[in-house]
Amino acid sequence: MPEYINPPIKTDLREVMLTVFDEIQAKYPNWRPIDANPDVVALTVLCQRIVESGDVSTRVARGIFRWYGLYIVGVPPIDAAPARASTTWTFRDASGPYTVFAGQPMFLTRPDGTTAFFELDQDITVEAGEVSLSGVSVTSTVDGPQDNDLTGALALSPGLSYVQSVSISGSSGGGSDAETDDVYLGRLIGLLATTGPRPIRAQDFATFARNFPEVFRAVAIDNFIPANSPLGNTEDLFEQERASALTLLRENGDPVSETTKTAVAAYFEQIRLLNFIVSLVDATYTEIDVEFEFTRWPPYDASGTAARAEESVRAYLNKATWGTTPYGDPASAARTFEVQRTIDAYELATVINNTQGVDKVVPGSLRFGIAGTALGSDTVLLPGSVPIATAGSVTGVAV
Repeated sequence: MPEYINPPIKTDLREVMLTVFDEIQAKYPNWRPIDANPDVVALTVLCQRIVESGDVSTRVARGIFRWYGLYIVGVPPIDAAPARASTTWTFRDASGPYTVFAGQPMFLTRPDGTTAFFELDQDITVEAGEVSLSGVSVTSTVDGPQDNDLTGALALSPGLSYVQSVSISGSSGGGSDAETDDVYLGRLIGLLATTGPRPIRAQDFATFARNFPEVFRAVAIDNFIPANSPLGNTEDLFEQERASALTLLRENGDPVSETTKTAVAAYFEQIRLLNFIVSLVDATYTEIDVEFEFTRWPPYDASGTAARAEESVRAYLNKATWGTTPYGDPASAARTFEVQRTIDAYELATVINNTQGVDKVVPGSLRFGIAGTALGSDTVLLPGSVPIATAGSVTGVAV
């Protein structure tokens, strides 16, 4: 993935001073820097000013690039966004009309015991003869992802005598934190690297999809139409020209909300070129069980080393990082996704062997497989169009 590169300006005071001292000593070999000497004091002050100017220069470059992205390219940084939910309202009887005005407060308890507050987006009215309304939009009163994935009933505050209940349809979603400078500049570079203002290549669709706040990672499969697409096909279709299938993931590796999927699909329907087919396909999550034995280096205890080795395997089989590339800028690499369809013994053994305290995996002891099936040492083929491995039972024993 393309990434933003800071100007190569030194901003470390010690590094700048050592460079200056080296250059002086190259011309005057007998010169030695002594802290109390006036020349060293003067050089220290001068280097401090150079470092301050360099730091300002790097900040100005980033500021200019942000301004260019916002006002010239028209790609604004993503601001923090509140979670939203579709709700169903049930009224006490059919003797309406009953009206609830926009801004009506309501709340529910989060899984951690704290309270989430929502507000009604617009006025709603139920006519006489009706007792319920569905598809009513409500929005969290705070920005951020903390109110995503909430379900259940909302309580009105203050209550309304003619409203019997309010419940979330499905779950809330779409809340996100504000984009950092590093993430924004990386995303902007990615967009500028596309071949035009509209997505053409499969990877372009993934790049454009990351403009949605909830989409942290996206992968596009070229020439592919998944089964049960809007075209009505009942089987996966391959080698389909001008077709791309997208998988959209949150930062934690979970699929994005249905609200975001609908918005992404509508967006690509508007901007796609004629005869381009864009589909959405969910990732397939598969638990992998792993068991192994290993030898350890003498200074390390058996239980602690086993715990670290097991954690290394779980980190490898982590849905939040599965498919990320191990190179490039960390902020940009964290948003990559390369489809990885297999797990083999060599990869797992390498992960375990790289754990602190582990000497090596005992030959023949590494067994793994899809949870609920017999474990073995053969390569495992992960199911699904976009497979994601997750950690099941992981057991390591020091011998």
